[in-house]
Amino acid sequence: MSKESFENNQEKEIEQLQQEVKPTNKKVIIFNFLLILVIFIGLFIYMVKVDGIDSIKELLHQVDYKWVVARFNLFNHSLALRGE
Repeated sequence: MSKESFENNQEKEIEQLQQEVKPTNKKVIIFNFLLILVIFIGLFIYMVKVDGIDSIKELLHQVDYKWVVARFNLFNHSLALRGE
């Protein structure tokens, strides 16, 4: 497959994706986002009630953040590979 035809296919896919985002889809996306937000807020409130804020603070102080940074780097690398 030549580079030009590959680029043309990508442009066609992007145009199709842009056409698929309709107002009804935007409403569904907003609803899903709000639903996820409410679930996370509910989980946080539940964790604070069950474990207590002191326990959560202690856990956050014990976390090895090198693994968090490594995960974000891996995620960004995988996004870069998809873009190529």
